Amino acid sequence: MRLRTLILTLGLAVGMSYALTPVETYGALKAQNGKLIGKGGKQVVLRGMSMYWSSEPVGYNYYTAGTVKWLQSDFQVSVIRVPLAVEPPANSPNPGYLSSTATTWQPKDSSNNLARVKTIINGCISQGLYVVVDWHAPTDNPYTDRAKAFFVTLAQTYKNVPNILWEVWNEPTVDNGTVKTHADAVIAALRAVGDTNLVIVGSSSWSAQPDQVPAVTDSKNNVAYSVHFYAGSPAHDAYKNNVTNAIKNGRTVFATEWGTSDATGKYGYNASNSTSWLDFLETNGVSHCNWNIGTPLLNTANASQGVEASAALKSGTSFSGGWDITGSGTTGLTTSGVFIRNYIRGKNNGLFTLPAEAPDTNAIPGSFYATVWSKVSGVDSAASTDTAGKQMINVASGSSAEYYLKNSGATFYYTVMARLKATTAGNIIFKTGATALCTLAVPAGQGWVTLKDTLYLATGGQTLHADFNFAGNVSLFRFSKNLTAPPPPTPIGLVGAARELAGVSIKGNFVNFPEGHSWSAVKIVDAHGAVTQEWSLNSSVSRIELPRAQGLHWLLISDRSGSHVSMAVPPLLK
Repeated sequence: MRLRTLILTLGLAVGMSYALTPVETYGALKAQNGKLIGKGGKQVVLRGMSMYWSSEPVGYNYYTAGTVKWLQSDFQVSVIRVPLAVEPPANSPNPGYLSSTATTWQPKDSSNNLARVKTIINGCISQGLYVVVDWHAPTDNPYTDRAKAFFVTLAQTYKNVPNILWEVWNEPTVDNGTVKTHADAVIAALRAVGDTNLVIVGSSSWSAQPDQVPAVTDSKNNVAYSVHFYAGSPAHDAYKNNVTNAIKNGRTVFATEWGTSDATGKYGYNASNSTSWLDFLETNGVSHCNWNIGTPLLNTANASQGVEASAALKSGTSFSGGWDITGSGTTGLTTSGVFIRNYIRGKNNGLFTLPAEAPDTNAIPGSFYATVWSKVSGVDSAASTDTAGKQMINVASGSSAEYYLKNSGATFYYTVMARLKATTAGNIIFKTGATALCTLAVPAGQGWVTLKDTLYLATGGQTLHADFNFAGNVSLFRFSKNLTAPPPPTPIGLVGAARELAGVSIKGNFVNFPEGHSWSAVKIVDAHGAVTQEWSLNSSVSRIELPRAQGLHWLLISDRSGSHVSMAVPPLLK
């Protein structure tokens, strides 16, 4: 008999409006007459967050593209500040960008600190955000020659990219004349290579005197002056006068670092005075970045005391976004984090839209950390105890995660590998939508193990849902094409709504045959090519009920000559 083939192509049309990101909205920024000015002469107030020191794991673990995207999409920031730890903070065992010995100029960990900073820069450029590149140098030594080399290198790498703003010295404690000398040297080096971007200059007393540092020299006349303050320290309220005086004298001021706590960053969270300060900044057109996106501990010897009061995140929070925003979770936002997120969202809501791009993409075939999720429930992240990976997630029975995959391979069978450690036995169910693709059995008490199964994946972009039905940790996933799996029967269409094929209709779990049909057999084949069930037919059989099953299956319908047609059957049979 001649078989008729019905091919159904389903598509999803998505209407998108043109995305106006902050940089698309304002363009290159200019300091002018005490204001920050964007394109069209529009006054700009940027609102955002500062990352934590680039040298510290509690900070740099969050130097990810996922963090940048989450800060834009959820916090709705327009700017992120990234502090290059020229030297690490006091008593830290971690290497900074330069040696702590000023006379040797020996790099301690230049490459990794620089790479972390570039990750944030690149993320901000991709997302259309502004990024303040902060030379987070010691208060009494700005390493001027090394600062010049650093800024010139980046200025040549990112030639007049409008996203980038330069902060040439974090918090000086030396006299303001020395501050000017350093700033003049760095600015001259930047302008010599053609850079025209905004430069932000600090001042004495930990950048508290934007009105008192002598005016710096800039051939492009594009300089702002920073103010740093902590709302939990009452003495800092006097800095408002310094800001007001600077603006009256035509200086643009930028609060590149401010905290909701006292000046130590550890204690004294003060929501009321933080609100007062923010009102003051908004009234005077002063842009601001809140310290900090990180999880610095209040007491490194006793993690149970939690993080510092100024930190926006609790220990164990995901390194790539998806944070609990209520403040009541064991991970996610702290009280300070909830406060500043809600404030920024309230001010920036509706001003900008997101770039038209996919969420964090995991390329397959290939490997990715389990922490690179697009959405989670009941999952948090931590530094990995697995030698095979630096990051892991903590899961409990009933938790789940979604991962956005970009499959550059063909639609075919793939081996999925999960690197995990379980304290209770169970499984991981991988799904796309409601379709269960495979179930990975998870044993308990065996330490870190590598488990594998086979699933069938389409080419292109897709969201993979993982249901975790065990307690433990997951470090890595790896997807590789399964060359040993048998090719599936040629699919005709997806079972779902009623379809017809040579007189056959499939509705729900039932296959219906027309009167006097010539079909002789029906088989169900699983993703491994095994026949799981079959029926013999004759012309008097008008219906069969498909069994409950899990994962992708194939339905083969044969006639008496042995010819057959096939359909992919997703597990809508539950």
